[in-house]
Amino acid sequence: GQVFNSQNLLSNLSILQSDIETSARRNDLAAQLLARSLDNILDGYRQKLLPTLQVLANGANHKDLVLPSSQLAYNRVADQAGIQGSALQAADLPVNILLVADQKVISPTKYPAISYATKVRINQDTTVNYSVTVKFPSISNLDSVVLCTSLIVPDITVTGIDQQRVFTRRLNNDICKVADVLTETELTYSWTTLQFESLDNSEYNLVIGQGKQLGVEVVSDFEMVLDSGLSFQSIQPDIPRIEGRAVFTESLDKDSLIDINIIR
Repeated sequence: GQVFNSQNLLSNLSILQSDIETSARRNDLAAQLLARSLDNILDGYRQKLLPTLQVLANGANHKDLVLPSSQLAYNRVADQAGIQGSALQAADLPVNILLVADQKVISPTKYPAISYATKVRINQDTTVNYSVTVKFPSISNLDSVVLCTSLIVPDITVTGIDQQRVFTRRLNNDICKVADVLTETELTYSWTTLQFESLDNSEYNLVIGQGKQLGVEVVSDFEMVLDSGLSFQSIQPDIPRIEGRAVFTESLDKDSLIDINIIR
């Protein structure tokens, strides 16, 4: 059989024509070759279709799938499928951490693994002391690490970086603290919220939300402590706790909500 490539296509077509050197014969052979090539391509695609769909579905379910597109049709489909949705809208205390990469730089570690170490203290006056330490690898295309929340907070402090490279920005309805990183691999964001409940109440409900960025693997260490005089009535999901302290570690495969009921 003949081996076809871009260098010998025309000469091999002439050989296959034998003694029938007409344009109709040449076009017929070219059409047959194209049909066979397409059949081979589609056959390989059919064999890989189910595994490919399984990978895409798993990525969408675990928020590991990033499909950038400016097409409105794609955006509508992604919204309907829940790929771009966020569970943080249901949170009283939503926190979203984003890695912003330079898309002009290609890196094999474009979507890295990071970790959160979150410490939450709920005070008697129903304010909350919140701090989260973010650890991330040093990669060439990482521009900034951003923490966003829709809460109204007096200020968010960022430690572990020169303050000249820390900025406050607004994104939609969120307040965002942007840290432009150079060689840093660990940052701590901390703040104190306003009161989330009236002091006249004896029972409080608070939903804490942790966002999971698309395409980034996240391990979350979470610790929550209640001030003296407060106690847990319930926590969903069921988190191990001893008296006024709850601690757990999880690998985030989607936005995480922690629903807490507290009694005084």
